[in-house]
Amino acid sequence: MPLEIFLDPSERLRVTVGYGKLTDRELLEAWGDALADPAFDSAVDNLVDMSSVEEFAVTPAGARRLADVMQLCQRPPAPGVRPKVACVAPNDQAFDVLRLYEMYRELQGSPARYFVCRSVEEARCWLGLPKVERPVAD
Repeated sequence: MPLEIFLDPSERLRVTVGYGKLTDRELLEAWGDALADPAFDSAVDNLVDMSSVEEFAVTPAGARRLADVMQLCQRPPAPGVRPKVACVAPNDQAFDVLRLYEMYRELQGSPARYFVCRSVEEARCWLGLPKVERPVAD
């Protein structure tokens, strides 16, 4: 599947990573599966990384449909909890669609705070996570 969603317990962070060609259908199926998991925790922060997506074929309509599914199916976090969602969109098409998703969720009154950026480093900084050290090539 071109979208992998997993929980990193060491950082208490849900990580979503896209690969290859990502379409509306794959996006909705992956998030539908994640939301159906009884262990899904709506209070954790999220890092959505589209850096490895070669063809971003998610449409504005698909982003809106996902926003609707999230509003209907996601259990609300405890009062006062405001999870963060940082989305990494390295190209303009992904950036535009993820910003539309952000706006849809805000209009729906989502308790989460959203941030769309161009790099994982920028996303991790906004989430308040430590910088990931990358090995230096010899």
